[in-house]
Amino acid sequence: MARFKKCAEPEDEVAQVAHPGQTSFVAFMRHVRPDLQITPQVELLAHLVEGPLLRGEGWLRLVLVWPPGTGKTWAGKLLLAWVFGLFPSWHILTLCLSVDLAKDIGAEVRNLIATREFAEVFPNTRIAKDSSAKQHFEIVDRSATARGEFNAAGRSTRFTGRRGKFLHFDDLIAEKEADSAAAILDAQNTISAAYSRGHPAGYHWLINNTRYREDDPVGHVLDKYSHEGPWTVVHLPAIAEAEQQYPNGWVRPVGHVLPFYTRENLDKKRLTYEKNGRLHEWFGQFCGLPRPPGGRKVNPADIMRYAEAVSAVRARCDRVTVIVDTAKRDQDQNDPSAILCIGQIGERHYVLDALVERLLLPFLEVALARFCLLWKPHKCLVELTANGEALRDGLEKRGYAIDTSKSPHERVPWRTPIEGVEVAGQGSKVLRFEAVVPGAVKRGALWVPESAPWAPAVISELANFPKGHDDVCDCCSIYFKWADDNEVSQYNARPPIPAAVLAAASPAGGISRSGVGPFGHSKRW
Repeated sequence: MARFKKCAEPEDEVAQVAHPGQTSFVAFMRHVRPDLQITPQVELLAHLVEGPLLRGEGWLRLVLVWPPGTGKTWAGKLLLAWVFGLFPSWHILTLCLSVDLAKDIGAEVRNLIATREFAEVFPNTRIAKDSSAKQHFEIVDRSATARGEFNAAGRSTRFTGRRGKFLHFDDLIAEKEADSAAAILDAQNTISAAYSRGHPAGYHWLINNTRYREDDPVGHVLDKYSHEGPWTVVHLPAIAEAEQQYPNGWVRPVGHVLPFYTRENLDKKRLTYEKNGRLHEWFGQFCGLPRPPGGRKVNPADIMRYAEAVSAVRARCDRVTVIVDTAKRDQDQNDPSAILCIGQIGERHYVLDALVERLLLPFLEVALARFCLLWKPHKCLVELTANGEALRDGLEKRGYAIDTSKSPHERVPWRTPIEGVEVAGQGSKVLRFEAVVPGAVKRGALWVPESAPWAPAVISELANFPKGHDDVCDCCSIYFKWADDNEVSQYNARPPIPAAVLAAASPAGGISRSGVGPFGHSKRW
């Protein structure tokens, strides 16, 4: 799929003026709202939006997964005002939980643009005299040749009129609605309606949403609208679980608490949620890891992380296995297939690569063959469903995974044995999962790379099982059952991977992606 499109409209050009707020979102915020604390997470937001908006570095596809009360809403309001200063002809569409909240956002953006401080940064941008409603107002420049428009609405609103150049979503779900299927569906339909109003030439996305469940607005957008990506997901748990460096140079050490919180306050909040039987809401809101109510099979804190490059880990593996979980039907657009590559070193099992995509069978054959070529597995496990048997037979017929000697990176034949796995008689998916995966995770056997863009999605799926997608979980069930039944010692050492092939793999893993699904070209911090 194509990368970001460029914004080519002449009206989108940013005028060259002297005030630093024109070329710096942080400078703009400090000038118009000197009373606000510019936190590190807000500085990170500024860094991420300036590339697309100021320098034309593609379309903004930004998701903020921040805990409540950490500044994402007020920073979003300031961003909308800044965008109007840069591009007074744009149409901005804001969607939030209710009409009242929509009025509040609109009023604050409108009032900010009307201030003297805003005029000092953008002297050519003002509110149209004939337009001053809270939810709807128009923007004009000094020459009156450009006329932009702001619309804010609550959930369930249907829109007509001009196409939006900037789509902004701010918490479409309330905490009390987290378990309401009707509210979730309403939010999803609202996103679909707004999506249909996007500008034909392209448009930017900003999504501010606290996480509650896997199919909440954030999960829905990353799944259904993955083709709009690549997406940048800024995942900021209230307490840092691992050291993380962000693109602007900000480093969060282990245990770092986000500004506006204290460790004592967060510990009290968690205890309250736990006493009320709502611990799953704590994990969603304050950790950004939605989980089902009633407890989970796998605790994400028990999944081990490794910082070493996956190519280096692969070179030390005693055994490497590729596992495939195929879609139930070739035509099923809602059921993806999954491929995992797991390397074993002693009692540890390292996820080297992951791919979850909706692929027709011929393309799945190609994707699996590429996995086998890149990672040189000792065994390829395919669940013998209807599509699984067809996949195995197709690979053996075509020779994709059996003989890769025609690859320009490989000068000797490489044979990948394909083993069909029969799961009939082993119980339901839940029983098969519970039999092997939670125990492996609990004893620290499952390791996931820290920096891989697909790692948060892998962890989230394991933690939320049996809710949501289960393709990765099925792969893990197949793998750990097979690994328990097959000793590593029976496998002979394999030749080292050619240097050219290793060079093609990123430090975080894998083959190039098509960008379909949350495991595609998504940047996650």
